[in-house]
Amino acid sequence: MITLYNVPVSSYGSKIRIILDQKKCDWTETPPPDGYGSTAYKSIIPAGTVPAISHDGFHLADSEAI
Repeated sequence: MITLYNVPVSSYGSKIRIILDQKKCDWTETPPPDGYGSTAYKSIIPAGTVPAISHDGFHLADSEAI
């Protein structure tokens, strides 16, 4: 399952939600641990930005890259 790290006000995150739905991907959305830019979140997503996805040990940030 794909994990989407996002915050509700992110228009870039909305774009990723639409894409994941259109492609009928199995995904879940969660806020970044301790907020984006936090040390806990950067341990998962080094850029510390949202949106980002994580799947089977693969992590990718930036809506254009996703």
